[in-house]
Amino acid sequence: MKNITEILGCAQLLLGVSFDVQNVFEEYLSEEQRAFLVLLRLIEEDVPIRTRLYGGRGRIPYDDEPFFRAAIGKSFLQIATTEKLIDRLRADANFKRICGFPRVPSAATFSRRFAAFAQIAVMDQTVMDPKNWTG
Repeated sequence: MKNITEILGCAQLLLGVSFDVQNVFEEYLSEEQRAFLVLLRLIEEDVPIRTRLYGGRGRIPYDDEPFFRAAIGKSFLQIATTEKLIDRLRADANFKRICGFPRVPSAATFSRRFAAFAQIAVMDQTVMDPKNWTG
């Protein structure tokens, strides 16, 4: 099954039209989602996200970037618990796509990844004051 990018790419070639898939996606975002996307773009310029190396055994690990984005989203959207964050990711396809999850991981996976972030203090390197986000 082809994804939307492949379908649109084929349409561009066959019909000779030119459009940016990202711009099309952003047209369907709510104001809250657009604000979150702008915040992510600003933060991700300054905070390097480490990548997890695959050791060749067991399940291939998730990338850290979607979990980092979800943690920022949890704070930005003032989501109280990780379970509510997971529910929001499952219910809001745009939020899931902005975070970068192909499918929503389990609560245990979120817990382990958030604990790893706490251990290396990655969130402390990020400006996380929600009072500064609303104008």
